[in-house]
Amino acid sequence: MTDRLQRPTSLLLLGALCALPPLSIDMALPAAIQTQNDLGGGPLAMGLTLSLFMAGFALAPIAYGAVSDRLGRKAPLILGLLLFTLGGLGCAFASSVDMLLIARVVQGMGAGVGPTLAFAASRDRLQGTAMHRRLAALGMLLGIAPVIAPSLGAAILSLSDWRAIYAVLTALGAILVLWVSFGFEETWPAERRSNAAAPSGRRLFARIFSRIPLQNGAIRGLSAGSMFAYVAGSPLLFVGAYGVSSHIYAGLFACTALGIVAGSAVSGALGKRLGGRHLIGGGLILATGAPAVALALILLGGPSLQSITICLVTATFGYGLITPAATQAALEPMGDLAGLASALLNTFQMACMALASLLVAATSDVAGIVAAPAVMVLFSAASLLAFLSRGAGTE
Repeated sequence: MTDRLQRPTSLLLLGALCALPPLSIDMALPAAIQTQNDLGGGPLAMGLTLSLFMAGFALAPIAYGAVSDRLGRKAPLILGLLLFTLGGLGCAFASSVDMLLIARVVQGMGAGVGPTLAFAASRDRLQGTAMHRRLAALGMLLGIAPVIAPSLGAAILSLSDWRAIYAVLTALGAILVLWVSFGFEETWPAERRSNAAAPSGRRLFARIFSRIPLQNGAIRGLSAGSMFAYVAGSPLLFVGAYGVSSHIYAGLFACTALGIVAGSAVSGALGKRLGGRHLIGGGLILATGAPAVALALILLGGPSLQSITICLVTATFGYGLITPAATQAALEPMGDLAGLASALLNTFQMACMALASLLVAATSDVAGIVAAPAVMVLFSAASLLAFLSRGAGTE
């Protein structure tokens, strides 16, 4: 019998859950100035709407993961989606900056449930190559979200105001609550929970922080930090240095995001033939070498926009190769702790992304357009070192 998790509708649901964070972040970006003019608070407050969302997203999944390992995936998933919906409603009706910031924390806490339990549900039902293909498919759907989100936010703004963006996110949350309630089959049933003995604190620590999950989690998180360094520095690079219009910038950003989609597709197609270790290694060579070339071109002076774009698309393609294989290798040994392991993977990834963004922001005034590719090289090189320490991935 075909597992319901394999059906296209189930893949679409898991993809929608994974897309909640990028949609929530990127749809609101075009409305930042309008929101600031309406509520006041200045650029710092608008920056906090992103930072506090990411803080909620980073911390809450640990609770979701731990609870879902004991009680199943469905109930925590519904709870998180209800929080996301409530947070979106608070954003849409916020009458002050403080209310908006509080609502964004709640929204981030809810959004964190999506990728955490989507990955855990995949691990519950799938293993090996099948799991790799599923994670690659989710990576493709996840890569599409940043492509369409800014344009979707801009389209909503052309018809209404910034509150409508949060209203749309609220509606998406409500739809997902109903979809999960009536269309999601529990992947971690009671008999499997009861058969899995709860490990002691020492054994729990030993399993979560054993070499293979820890090493592949480090590769995944540090690689994500490299990609977010590009995201944080892309306006300065494309708009500031090359003077492109907002429409061209959106197109260039879409090209680089589609690099992740293409890399994920290739990773899924070649996972069985090449094995996780070779995919991760090849992806890391691209993800480290491409920004290093971009950095060298900038330091030598006057690289063309086309050459820089090719370097960045190559880097994002490498990231697309890495993520499904590293995620599979990190979750494969966890079994009854897949929820908590998935949560820790996402928390570490968010920490790396936040640190990369902070480094780009802190160095941009001095380093200019060098900041983003330099931080990309720093994080991808650290990921490569984690890979080379004792080897990673699964064959």
